[in-house]
Amino acid sequence: MNPVEEVHKCSEGSVHQSSSALNDGEGSPVNSSASSPLERSELSLCGAHSSSKSLPIHRPHSPTNHSQTASSSPSDPSLLIKTLTLNHQYFDPNTTRPHSSSLSLSPQTYEETTQKSAMGDDTTTVGVDEYSSESDNESSRKKKEDTKRPNADGINWMKNLVLEEWRKYGFITQTKRDAEMWAQTLACPGSEARGNVLRRIMAVLRWGGLFYRQKAVAFDKRKQNEESQEYQFKNWSDTTWPICTALSHGGRIVIQLPKSTNKGDKSSHDFSFWNWLITGDKKGDIAKLVTTSTSGDHCLKKGKVVFKRLSATHGLEFEENEIPIMGEAKKVLIEQKTKGFSLRDTKMLRSSEYTLRHHRHWGMNIPMGGEGQMLLTGVKSTANGSNGHLYLYHMAPKHDSYGGVMIGLEGSEYGKFDQTGEYHGVSAKSSAFSPTFGFKWHSKEHLDLTSVKGPGKYDCMYIDLTSGWDYIVEKFEQEWKDEMVKETSLRAPNNPIVATRKFSFKFSVINIKSTQRAKKWRAAVKQRHELPDALSHKDMIVQSSKTTKFF
Repeated sequence: MNPVEEVHKCSEGSVHQSSSALNDGEGSPVNSSASSPLERSELSLCGAHSSSKSLPIHRPHSPTNHSQTASSSPSDPSLLIKTLTLNHQYFDPNTTRPHSSSLSLSPQTYEETTQKSAMGDDTTTVGVDEYSSESDNESSRKKKEDTKRPNADGINWMKNLVLEEWRKYGFITQTKRDAEMWAQTLACPGSEARGNVLRRIMAVLRWGGLFYRQKAVAFDKRKQNEESQEYQFKNWSDTTWPICTALSHGGRIVIQLPKSTNKGDKSSHDFSFWNWLITGDKKGDIAKLVTTSTSGDHCLKKGKVVFKRLSATHGLEFEENEIPIMGEAKKVLIEQKTKGFSLRDTKMLRSSEYTLRHHRHWGMNIPMGGEGQMLLTGVKSTANGSNGHLYLYHMAPKHDSYGGVMIGLEGSEYGKFDQTGEYHGVSAKSSAFSPTFGFKWHSKEHLDLTSVKGPGKYDCMYIDLTSGWDYIVEKFEQEWKDEMVKETSLRAPNNPIVATRKFSFKFSVINIKSTQRAKKWRAAVKQRHELPDALSHKDMIVQSSKTTKFF
């Protein structure tokens, strides 16, 4: 049987009951008349949960986290972590309605709320999202005619919930939801092949040594001093956020690949990393899982998981010079942003074999939150292009040039609505919410995550594998567990933790004197060795009767 057809079935009990049947963790029913969506949902994460056990996010011990755990106030984030997965609730049009006192999230009101958020940032952020023009007539027409547009009541209920959650607990709840939804996606990916592709991507993020920075000079309209800390790359592990969070709030991750080692043909490309990422084998046949069709629905009917995208607004170019970052890590590629519809890097009127190798824009629909699981908006997640879409850009390395893969998570496939009601068109506006029901890192039109000082919008997340990536394959085959999606990124071998030792002044002086003494002793031994009567090694090291004082 084709592995794509082997659909994963989630365990019984993973699909939640309606909100009226949920308990608060102590046997009492949830109060459906709670004054806010957050109280009604008992601090819900998502509408899906694979088991009664919740896997915690791996976070290094720190005074901040310890102090939060010690607190016991109702608004304490640590209390949220303990109760976050006890009761999950989603919007049910039959039993749950937005409370009359809940906020109305019309565009005007929603923008006003951004200034009142306790953790908001009043500064104007730079950059725009994937498609950001003011109007799109085709998109507007399709929105009116499409009867499959998501339920507006459920979407509005979700928006109220996430906004209130943000005001009370900040970003920690969104990272927790990222981890839970991605873990559920790996548990119920819809097909084995799709799940394995996602696992290998997460393995690269886990062991590849992810770097990030707050801003890129090339995309910052208000350029500051290039030595500013905002432009400097940092280790993702310093944030202690899960690896899945890097993909869950906008932006793309660039993976740099080494030059081809095929010395026989300097013009040939190296497809081994792309083959492994898709098939799990460096020499695997990607044609079994990739189609040159440009429709996700047609891809699904063919039993494939990855399909061709005609165009995208992103691409990769080479840096003018290799830029050293940390240790032996360097930056050789830069993300490019194009405006509007672009056929850049698109291979048309070519054979299927050529297109599979040299076309650069690809996509994979995923069931964000788990196949068949209920989402916050009250709909079940499926890999139909409306519940998460993974953008994949592949540029194969050659003998004289590096290669790269760029990965980004989008709300929906082109031409479809996402789970928050936004349409993915040529110039449709960016959604205020990510596929994991969180805010974007940066947004000009909506409340964003500027205040948490995460990665910038363009060219701000990358992994350097130019020194090799075989160790990731070995790690993945021997150590990978799906729970690692909830853990942070680890340093790569090309960026080890270097222990620094500070010497006192006294120690330094003694060390210098010892070095000088050794140099003089070697000179004396060498002089004895050159004497004509030096017959053996024993003659060379006979102690002198004289006492030599060097200091």
